Amino acid sequence: MDAEKQIRIFIADGSRDCALLLQSLLEREEDIAVVGVATRGDDALARFPDSGADLLLCDLLLPGLDGLGLLRRLKEAGVLRHAIVLSGFFNDAVARAASFLADYYLPKPVSGEELMRNIRACLLGTARSFSRSGRAGVRRALLDVCVMPHLDGFRYLQSALERTLEDPALLRGVTKALYRDIAKEFATTPACVERSMRAAIERAWARMDAPQRARLFGPQAAQWDKAPSNVPFLTAMTAFLDGRDAFLGEKQGKRASFD
Repeated sequence: MDAEKQIRIFIADGSRDCALLLQSLLEREEDIAVVGVATRGDDALARFPDSGADLLLCDLLLPGLDGLGLLRRLKEAGVLRHAIVLSGFFNDAVARAASFLADYYLPKPVSGEELMRNIRACLLGTARSFSRSGRAGVRRALLDVCVMPHLDGFRYLQSALERTLEDPALLRGVTKALYRDIAKEFATTPACVERSMRAAIERAWARMDAPQRARLFGPQAAQWDKAPSNVPFLTAMTAFLDGRDAFLGEKQGKRASFD
């Protein structure tokens, strides 16, 4: 394949064995080239800008400079376009922090198929046009309602919202069309998509107190004695992201932040 058409990856992993294993895995793919490997965060910081990499694949536990620090410094320098965090260390707080700096947060172990799918989604994914902030706006909205990005349900909800923003009619055919299409995208089943979404929403709901729910979902929240099911949640989020003065927040465009 023409080198100019390949996805160029820089790997930063504190374990040399893991870094070399990732390099071997990635280089089996015709459309991917590894342009740098570092086992220290400070080394990656020094070498990444001149590597020509399209994407940084990094662990969080790096000596010299940790993964979050590396991502932050590269973002501040304006040289980081895309990043995927791949780590065996995570909790809700760390996952949330990483989600603002990287495109995806994948807990180890991860299958090669899933890793490749996420890498290609970063670089080759179809650009979508929203009235708000595109893919970043969808991610931020989900984070603002306490949906954690390391959950499968987060990815499914993000995909669902991207789709319903383009075609709101999908909200009338969630079971027949939306779950089916998302399942196909992520190589899983519609039942798994539905369950994972519901679990992510219920977990997010439990993290919020009543005032937070009211600020985010407005008066509708008082009518829900438990976490909203998938369709009401997606309807509220779609309405908010589409700029309609309904469901989410006390005023159009207003969101609470839990940074």
